[in-house]
Amino acid sequence: MIYYAIYTVATGEIQKVISLSEDDTTDTVANNVSVGEDFITADAEPLRDEVYVVSGVLTARPALSAIATWNKTSITANGVDSATLGSGLLNPTTIKVHPDVDAMKNGGDGALVVVTDGSITFATEAAGKYDFEVVNPFPYLPTTYTITAV
Repeated sequence: MIYYAIYTVATGEIQKVISLSEDDTTDTVANNVSVGEDFITADAEPLRDEVYVVSGVLTARPALSAIATWNKTSITANGVDSATLGSGLLNPTTIKVHPDVDAMKNGGDGALVVVTDGSITFATEAAGKYDFEVVNPFPYLPTTYTITAV
């Protein structure tokens, strides 16, 4: 079995993976490639969430922490104390905020935030834990961070 990763040339993002027997031809693969895409072969199935293509080579997607980390992971739930996630987030970056049950009981709620200036700052008066899910920050790995408000 041979695996073919079809990817966007401009970004290296893998759009789909198809598998063919060795008897199939590359014409079968070429029929699945759109304008702006190319393909490479792999012996094992490449996982789209873990790799992308750089200069024609399957490459592990880097951790988001390479460009953005929180300055602290615990804040005082007073509406003033805050934590900031990096200054290097991609523009735009979508973040889903998920409060835990305790935070919701204390008045905290979830949100979908689109960051366009490279960072996000969080403060709350509702004690609890808040998960910040960074949604598909390509080429970086999807990541979830937790901030505790006490």
